[in-house]
Amino acid sequence: MRQNPPANRLMLAIAAALAAFFVWGTLVRPLVKGEPPVATSLVFATGVALAGLIIWIVLGRMQRLQRAQRRAIQENEPQALAFGSYALNGVAAYLSRTIPLLGLGAAPRGLLTASPTGVIDPSGFRVVRGGRRLLTAYRVPRERIQGVTKGAIQEGAFLYPTLVIVVSQGAGSATIPVPVTRDDAPLRRESPDGVDRLLSDAARIWGVPVLGDGG
Repeated sequence: MRQNPPANRLMLAIAAALAAFFVWGTLVRPLVKGEPPVATSLVFATGVALAGLIIWIVLGRMQRLQRAQRRAIQENEPQALAFGSYALNGVAAYLSRTIPLLGLGAAPRGLLTASPTGVIDPSGFRVVRGGRRLLTAYRVPRERIQGVTKGAIQEGAFLYPTLVIVVSQGAGSATIPVPVTRDDAPLRRESPDGVDRLLSDAARIWGVPVLGDGG
């Protein structure tokens, strides 16, 4: 089964089309046609409305996907610990570089619009995406996990909490950050207490230590 099909091409195409629309409607068209400010404002307002509609559709899709993921995991693996995650640009870019270097598989793809779910069980850790047909984005076997800690990643003006998995890499170690969201809320950051509970549960399931704060 193909594990990491691309899922962001449609979003990239939509973003490029919207950008072209804004440039044409607010800069090029007024200059070429000599339109009054009112016409330009109407074009701009139309673009904003379309962008808002697309964002609303995407957010709804993300919530439905994550609910479907959680139901599928609960039905197939009732003993596994599942938690919501989200793929920030910084995290996705980092993992695309790091996962292959760590020998953990191909670079994860299709995460930014998938609202992925983290799965913890005695065999290790994995991130899944998709709906009820779960697709593995990447997997970390238990024997590679040395410890866990909590951290944070800066994305724009916001600081997002992460579960940091410390894995063996040759004679040293490397870290894999996993942003954590609240249940059924793909874009809401988990509270500090929630991250602490997840940290202790992961350490207990894997039998590894909770290391110093990585944030």
